[in-house]
Amino acid sequence: MRLSAVLPLLLWAGLASAYGIRGSWERAMYFTIYQLEDMLAIPGVGEGGYQMAPECGAGDTGGRKGLLGRSKRCTLAQFLDHTWRKTPTKIDGMPDPFFDTKPVPEKVQWLGSDDVRRGSGMTVSQIQTFIMNAKGEDGSDLIRKVDVEVWPGVTVEVKQHGYTGNVDEPGKLWPNAHLPSGMDGYLASMNQAATRAQQLAGYWKKAIADGTINLDNKNHKAADKRVRKYFDDVKAAATKTRLFRESDLHKYMRENVNWKEMFGVEPEWDLKKSGDDEVGNWFELKKDDTITAIKDANKGMSVDEAKRIYEEKWNAITGGVGYQGHEAAIKAAEKVEKELKKINLDCK
Repeated sequence: MRLSAVLPLLLWAGLASAYGIRGSWERAMYFTIYQLEDMLAIPGVGEGGYQMAPECGAGDTGGRKGLLGRSKRCTLAQFLDHTWRKTPTKIDGMPDPFFDTKPVPEKVQWLGSDDVRRGSGMTVSQIQTFIMNAKGEDGSDLIRKVDVEVWPGVTVEVKQHGYTGNVDEPGKLWPNAHLPSGMDGYLASMNQAATRAQQLAGYWKKAIADGTINLDNKNHKAADKRVRKYFDDVKAAATKTRLFRESDLHKYMRENVNWKEMFGVEPEWDLKKSGDDEVGNWFELKKDDTITAIKDANKGMSVDEAKRIYEEKWNAITGGVGYQGHEAAIKAAEKVEKELKKINLDCK
């Protein structure tokens, strides 16, 4: 496969993976922060209203248990319905943009949705499972498949799994319609999510410091326990998101590039453990061993020449839009994970 064909395929493969399990962890992270915004319903805690999909649930009287009292936030199903994206995804050099379109909400089957509507809050793993288990009208997994011709005669199937879209709410999460691409929307959303989580942590710490939240009070103590659990869950979801982003990159680099054609030999690979059973392992190219293999396959070739060939091919791939798109997404996820880890409700 020629390099000009490799790069678009990598990018579209990345888009396909964006709506799978990793996308569900991202939305679990967003919704957990949304649950944390229940603290704003407590008099004297924080300021302003919901920033996570603030228009969701307008007019809802609030039938769910909040941190203290009742909550007017949306259920998870309502939140996901509200945040479905209908934004054109346009990439330079690709065909006309396609639109993500939501199914009819009342025909979506949500596993355990009645319990969610009656319940008070959800752990991040419950949220992620709930999203992944969404079913279509016929009971099959809620996956929308779109065949996209990425260049003449070559079609790639892009899959959209579950409810993983964005809504246009400028200045909030998420401002997609005012950005040039879905990637820009993702980067903006991730950054704003981390900022919002830090802001909410500051509100809660201040409320404890000034006595608005009294930890000697049984109900306040229970609310504090839930807030701490939510923050732990947000951090866990951010780590999952980053790991799946890394897995996406390595998987498609290994599976979609004809390395033998590029290097003249099969490259050497190293199995790397992600440290997470759900994410699993991935393969990374072994640079030095591959350079040696290139040299050995070409009689009389020097190490420097083999290295030059390796670097030329590698730079061509990593300099392309596909690789850089994955890399930008990983860096954004790493940044969010790092910022969230700074949150410590016990520090002075």
